[in-house]
Amino acid sequence: MTLSIGWFTTGRGPGSRGLFDFTQRQITEGTLGAKIEFVFSNRERGESPLTDQFFNIIESYKIPLVTLSSARIYESITGHASQKRREYDKMVMDKLAQFRPQICLLAGYMLIVGENLSDHYTMLNLHPSIPGGPSGTWQQVIWETIRTRPDTAGAMIHIVTKDLDKGPAISYCSFPTHQRSLEESWNDIQDVPIEQLKSTHGQNLAIFQRLRYEEYRREPFLISETIRAIATGALSFKYLEMLKDSTHDPKPICLNTTIELSISSAPD
Repeated sequence: MTLSIGWFTTGRGPGSRGLFDFTQRQITEGTLGAKIEFVFSNRERGESPLTDQFFNIIESYKIPLVTLSSARIYESITGHASQKRREYDKMVMDKLAQFRPQICLLAGYMLIVGENLSDHYTMLNLHPSIPGGPSGTWQQVIWETIRTRPDTAGAMIHIVTKDLDKGPAISYCSFPTHQRSLEESWNDIQDVPIEQLKSTHGQNLAIFQRLRYEEYRREPFLISETIRAIATGALSFKYLEMLKDSTHDPKPICLNTTIELSISSAPD
């Protein structure tokens, strides 16, 4: 089965570009049974040089690129944030009406998705923490991980619902946060208050960089293996639809074994 995917991204940095490029290369090489039907971005050309570079990559694959500036549209709409979101999402749906993706994947999409979009599509979001872990951006998640020092961290893919970052998880991967390679970085910040670490070092803090590296290096494999699970029926569409509006407890699949094997065999 060839899985039809709609890809949503803001495309604001190298991380978003890397996730897309990794997935599309697997598709092009024939190792992943999927097709990206379109890429949607809430930025337009000229808003950011980094996003423009990403657009060039997308178009080099001859994948339809659809854009609509959320900054421009939000500025033109009066009302509360929720009203602006509804109006914007309706415009997005109009622009995407010609496409029929089986799933939509959010990878670095920096807008909150409203119910119009999440009801219309089966939308999956890549989130940089394991089920039950912190909400927020990847930066917020890492700082919370440093503050609470859990035994494990990682990433998950979950169904998009009205509850931000709290939709049912369908897959995840994890790594031990106190592995030997991280011990020295943890020891360097022993008993230092989190606010002092933020103000003194910021994101240059060694443990911050190490945790981000361990999480991000797994994200591309988590995306591709989740796509593979859906394409092969290991995660059925019936199950995904059930999770969208159900009270069922999700049973996310742990992809650690497959992902760690892929990482160990990947070229440096």
